[in-house]
Amino acid sequence: MSERFVFDAGPLSAFARVGRLDLLGRRHAGRALWALEVRDEIARGVTRYPSLGQILDARLAGGANSDDGPAGAG
Repeated sequence: MSERFVFDAGPLSAFARVGRLDLLGRRHAGRALWALEVRDEIARGVTRYPSLGQILDARLAGGANSDDGPAGAG
C-alpha cells in the first residue's frame, strides 16, 4: 500500500485560499485523507471564504468527500 497523508483543515484552507490546491494534488493525489470533521469545518467556512469550496470538489484522495469515513476510505 502506498503512503497516505492526513490533512487538517488549516493546510487545506491555506492552499485553497491562495489558489494552489494543484500543488497538493500533484504531490498527494490519491493518497490524501481528511476526516469528516475536517470536511465539515471547511464547508462551514465556504460562506466567508468561497475559495474553500475547491477543497470540497477536490479529488486529492481519488474518492474525496466520502460520507462513510475519511476521504478516500470508501
